[in-house]
Amino acid sequence: MLATIKKICTKSIIRELMVGIVLVHAILITIFIVDMISKEEKFLIKYSKNHAFDLAETLAANSTSWVLSQDFIGMEEIINAQSGIFGIEYAMIVDTKGMVLAYTDKNQVGKYLGDEISKTLSKALPKPYIILSNSQLIDVAVPILYNNKHIGWARIGISRLGITNAIKSAKRNGIVYMLIAILVGTIFAWFLGHNLTTDIRKLIFRADKLKKGEKDINFILDREDELGQMSKNFQELHETLLLTQRNNLKTEVYKRNKAEQDLLSEKERLAVTLRSIGDGVITTDLDGKIVLINKITEKLTGWSQQDAVGKQIREVFNIVNEKTGITCENPVYKVLKESKNIGLASHTVLISKDGTQYIIEDSCAPILNSESKIIGTVLVYRDVTEGKKMEEELLKVKKLESVGVLAGGIAHDFNNILTAILGNIELAESYTDSTNKIYPFLQNAINASIRAKDLTHQLLTFAKGGNPVKQTSAINQIITDSANFVLHGSSVMCNYKIPLDLWKVDVDSGQISQVIQNIIINSREAMPDGGVIEVVCENIEDISNETISLPDQKYIKIIISDSGSGISDKYIDRIFDPYFTTKKMGSGLGLAICHSIIGKHDGNISVQSQLNKGTAFTIYIPAVLFLTQDPEIKKAKVIDSEKKATIMVMDDESMILETVDQILMKFGHKVILVKNGHEAIELYNKYINDSNPIDIIIMDLTIPGGMGSKDAVQEILRINPEAKAIVASGYSNDPVMANYKDYGFKASISKPFQLAELNELIIKVLE
Repeated sequence: MLATIKKICTKSIIRELMVGIVLVHAILITIFIVDMISKEEKFLIKYSKNHAFDLAETLAANSTSWVLSQDFIGMEEIINAQSGIFGIEYAMIVDTKGMVLAYTDKNQVGKYLGDEISKTLSKALPKPYIILSNSQLIDVAVPILYNNKHIGWARIGISRLGITNAIKSAKRNGIVYMLIAILVGTIFAWFLGHNLTTDIRKLIFRADKLKKGEKDINFILDREDELGQMSKNFQELHETLLLTQRNNLKTEVYKRNKAEQDLLSEKERLAVTLRSIGDGVITTDLDGKIVLINKITEKLTGWSQQDAVGKQIREVFNIVNEKTGITCENPVYKVLKESKNIGLASHTVLISKDGTQYIIEDSCAPILNSESKIIGTVLVYRDVTEGKKMEEELLKVKKLESVGVLAGGIAHDFNNILTAILGNIELAESYTDSTNKIYPFLQNAINASIRAKDLTHQLLTFAKGGNPVKQTSAINQIITDSANFVLHGSSVMCNYKIPLDLWKVDVDSGQISQVIQNIIINSREAMPDGGVIEVVCENIEDISNETISLPDQKYIKIIISDSGSGISDKYIDRIFDPYFTTKKMGSGLGLAICHSIIGKHDGNISVQSQLNKGTAFTIYIPAVLFLTQDPEIKKAKVIDSEKKATIMVMDDESMILETVDQILMKFGHKVILVKNGHEAIELYNKYINDSNPIDIIIMDLTIPGGMGSKDAVQEILRINPEAKAIVASGYSNDPVMANYKDYGFKASISKPFQLAELNELIIKVLE
């Protein structure tokens, strides 16, 4: 039989194709049928069980609410929905006592299961249970749970007969389709082979004529495919041979000279290519001596092509481990030894002739001749220093983002706690006579709470870098407090030259404090043996007289200078760049944050420095040319105010609601407390037509899991466009706090706030 098939196949290509296709299809059909017969029963069992469990679990999950509510109509609907699913013989929902609550056969509703089945099911809890499994049917029960409490059973019966018939039908169809595929494939192979072999026979016939010595032969076939191209190649080869025979112009000497010339040209092209590509390239001979280096290698190693040629690779290509500094095994010697491609180990550093270090990645491969014998090596590498630094900086950014999120959350929660602490201490102080012994302790606690507020504000600035929440302030106090704080316990001191009539400024005191602290810290670190930092402030009437470009208005000027180590000229232009630092442990963010903060205050910051002589930072901030009232006068005005109001306070923290309630009641206001935006909208709408409508709403910006003030105020403004709302938040640098008017609020107040600050704001909004 095999001999007959072989004989048939060797007569022509088309017969080979046809016989091959028929044999392959026959083998595939045989394997398919045998596989289906062997796996049918296993597949049926596995499919039936999985199908039953899936349907029962779905029924159990969807019927919980109906069982709890005893909604028999709902249970009937969900049971009836199961009857249309393929393979289901019956479906039912049963309570824990075994009574049928719903059944695809309505006549079974209200009946009880047998005691034997009920006992079996109760023992199986809390897992699904197979009640019955045979060749015709599989019965599965799955517990219906609510809050891990058993409330009933979902039970499904699956018929295996339908699945068996479906598999048999699919088997018959599969065989039919395979026979059709064999027929179509055989016909296609015949047409393909016939078309292909006709033109091949033409080429064979013409080749025989060439073999017999005929010269006027046309090999070209009328085809556009590969066979047509091959015929054209035959024709060109035939014409070339004829031309060679006629002219007899080329000798062997000529061929050798041309080959040598081609080789020289190829070497020149290779050298030009290697010297112009972007990666470093070095080629060596079998002794590891350098044959060629390109421009990039000259730049990175510090060796010229002329000096490097003939040197051992280890002398020019000096590599060490980045972490240990130990010399690495040179890949060229390893390739010469093992005759295979070699890559560099991780953390490899190339040390240039002048000591500059470059992090590199490379691979080295053998150069083989026509006989596959190694004749040298080629080393290709690239400088990945900047890429590695970028990866490290991106990692730093991600870490800082994570710390920032944590810092922001801590600051927000701490501000909420401080609101209650500061409010209660101030309430206690207001009920205490100044002659009382505890009075100064309460004042100290208030001052400490305010200092803590500034600290959380710095955390928020670091966390989000948001817009400043500005207040008119005397900056001299901010400067001295900030500088003294960071210099405490060091051998460096500040010498202040601040005029008494220094103008006030509109600033975010927490952010400006951070600027002063960052600059003072840099000056302190520049003078490790101690020294004096000069802080000079002055009023600038005419900004055009200064060597800075700023809008024409009045400014205050702050100069902070030290006599420390100074900054090199090559670094001075990058001093405010994010992540640029000359410190071993620095993050490169301090001065970048300073630059950002001063920019958001419409000011300017610049630096002048000389090595070993010191550094001076100059800051300009717009001035405010009107005087604010003394804090004590403000406090008196608040306490003596006669205007009373109905005020709604919205906050999710109960301790804040209680504290603000006591504060406002002390000032004589009527207070309504709510915990989220939905409650605020509902009560505001309720009081809108009351004889005492709500005059002001103090709303927390963020309500975890509920509606905050940003969305709630829009709904309230739809009820009453004249509604007066104040936004409050522990996230004092949120854009809503800085631009509260854009969101529909009349004012904003940062947590924690003082009694006087809150009441003054209420009077201002009421007026």
